Amino acid sequence: MSFNINEMEDNILHAIAVAKEKHEVEADFSFINGLPTNEEEYKENIRWLNGEDEDGNQLYHTDQKLTWKQIQDVVAEASAKNKLHDLRKERNVKLAETDWTQSRDITLSSDADWKTYRQALRDITDSATSLDDVTWPEKP
Repeated sequence: MSFNINEMEDNILHAIAVAKEKHEVEADFSFINGLPTNEEEYKENIRWLNGEDEDGNQLYHTDQKLTWKQIQDVVAEASAKNKLHDLRKERNVKLAETDWTQSRDITLSSDADWKTYRQALRDITDSATSLDDVTWPEKP
């Protein structure tokens, strides 16, 4: 499933966790007033924990440990991976639909054409990155 920064809801928590790991941020965080959907809300709503005082009250860092751009980059990476996953999934369906052409029990006059078609399907991710920019090969 693809998501963008404006439709993330709970996925923002996952994006922050991934960005924390990627940028080796050890501090934990909490959020107030809901999950952020933009940079301004991120700066206002995310607080990075800095321990507790002697009464057990949370102390917070005054600076952000991650930038909004670092979090957006994680979202963009995930979106690209999801699009490529969707492309591969559709490609695999098309390959499965033509598996019958590779059976040793069947002799096809266009056997070489089917092999070329199937190889083009396997190579589709060399030129396409999503279902939006793919040009599928023609079936023989």
